[in-house]
Amino acid sequence: PTVSVLLAEGDDGVVWESALPAGRGGGDLTASGALEIDTGHDALALIEVQDKDGAWIRIEADGTLVQGDYGTLSVNRDGSWSYTL
Repeated sequence: PTVSVLLAEGDDGVVWESALPAGRGGGDLTASGALEIDTGHDALALIEVQDKDGAWIRIEADGTLVQGDYGTLSVNRDGSWSYTL
């Protein structure tokens, strides 16, 4: 299938370390959007996301958490996601 990452309206897809509690500025800690998955005419069997250690995490429930090097990705079964530092 073809997978495209779409950003939520008004979201630039950037998170800022300066927005962390120890940071010295503003910015966003969270980015969000959706995965647009084109399977042609085939049914989508599952969504998996690779974590920071290379393990594939199956998205079986809304709010499935995937740990990255710098933050956490939360993915829903419909492909919507949010990433938080």
